[in-house]
Amino acid sequence: MKIEENTLERISILALQGRIVLGDGTDQLRDKVHELIDAGRNRLIVNLSDVDYVDSSGLAVLISCMRTAQRKGGNLKLVHPSRRVKDILQITRLNTLLETFDTLELAQASFIEQGTEQGTEPGAESNSKADAESGDKKTPPSASQA
Repeated sequence: MKIEENTLERISILALQGRIVLGDGTDQLRDKVHELIDAGRNRLIVNLSDVDYVDSSGLAVLISCMRTAQRKGGNLKLVHPSRRVKDILQITRLNTLLETFDTLELAQASFIEQGTEQGTEPGAESNSKADAESGDKKTPPSASQA
């Protein structure tokens, strides 16, 4: 597998080419993501337009990389998955965990909408776009009742 890295407005974009399968492909992707996260680049978009197949090990690495990014306050999102990859994500129900987008612009905009461009902590969700833009955070009900 080949990985090409670009940066767009503080978001790292990894364009993958080939297959994400057990062995070199999964190791290479995991190493690259960890390298970026260790460098403080925790907002990642993985471009799958040139990926024709993902096996179970590849899916596991994508989930692992997403969770690693989330633990560091970022996220990993997928863009341009092939029909076959979309089907695999749907059958395994991983489409409920891994956000996928049809265009790079939509994936990029989703980081801004979630507040990661403003540094919102992971897990701190906002109920409105205005709250996300103003940086307001909701107090969990259990904290206000204490």
